[in-house]
Amino acid sequence: MGFLRQFDRIEIESIDEYSLGVARVAIKYTDLNVYTPDGRIKWFFEDPDRIHVVESLSEQTDRQSLRMNQSPFEMGYAKRDWSYISSAAAFQNVFLWQAFTDGRKGPFKYIEVVLTKIAGIGAILANLSVGIRVWNKS
Repeated sequence: MGFLRQFDRIEIESIDEYSLGVARVAIKYTDLNVYTPDGRIKWFFEDPDRIHVVESLSEQTDRQSLRMNQSPFEMGYAKRDWSYISSAAAFQNVFLWQAFTDGRKGPFKYIEVVLTKIAGIGAILANLSVGIRVWNKS
């Protein structure tokens, strides 16, 4: 959560699987509000009190807001502004420690989704009818 604690709010230019993952974590574990012009975000939250669908986002970004976009090349280096990054980079920053711990930091629930070798996380959202097996791993 350290990555998210440096911001006052989250702005999402367009919803994708990575921005939704970051928004879910922010809503569950922080007091951040999420702003986006993409109304589809409300499909993914049961109680969207801190989810705000706005007409548009400000043209100017400020370093107090995490602004996520869908450009895979935007990592903050070009503008030297690490608050304006791709949703995939933000997702990786939030889930960095999960990779180091191999998911063995506590009583987690795991989901196994069987897809082809070339399918990515987008395939899960595109085809919600896949078989999912959930279990508690101790």
